[in-house]
Amino acid sequence: MSELVVRRASRSDWAAYRAIRLEALLDSPEAYGEIYSEASAQADGHWQDRVSNDNRPLYLALLGDRVVGTLSGGLNDDYPGTLWLYGMFVTAQARGTDAAPLLMEALADWCRDAGGTSLHLFVNVEQRRAIAFYTKVGFVETGEVITMHRDDSLKLQRMEWNVG
Repeated sequence: MSELVVRRASRSDWAAYRAIRLEALLDSPEAYGEIYSEASAQADGHWQDRVSNDNRPLYLALLGDRVVGTLSGGLNDDYPGTLWLYGMFVTAQARGTDAAPLLMEALADWCRDAGGTSLHLFVNVEQRRAIAFYTKVGFVETGEVITMHRDDSLKLQRMEWNVG
């Protein structure tokens, strides 16, 4: 059995990232700010830039040579000075493994290396499994709820994790 490895994505990972991102958009469309039809139409250069953006580090969880999980971090202009988790996804066959916790630890390390002490995220209030996972890791609900920019019927709650 292959060992699970988490590492930062590089430009050469663009096709693998594209595949898992599109899988995520099909699996849980209510969780993401973009939709499958728009993402799948993006040119290769878009995906190459996305995996190599120093301002938005992207991490991959690999089982052998297969990408089974991903997440990214970055800033949020609406919350100056804060660091955020974006676009977490773990494939169905890797759920319940160490993929998600290892991805979270990689992002926490990035946050600390960047001088941050906490990570923030927005999660769909209907995604109980995701909320339970984030809570288990250490995120707490802040009480802030907003609507998703692309669909006002989708409510997102902000959570924060002190990674100090």
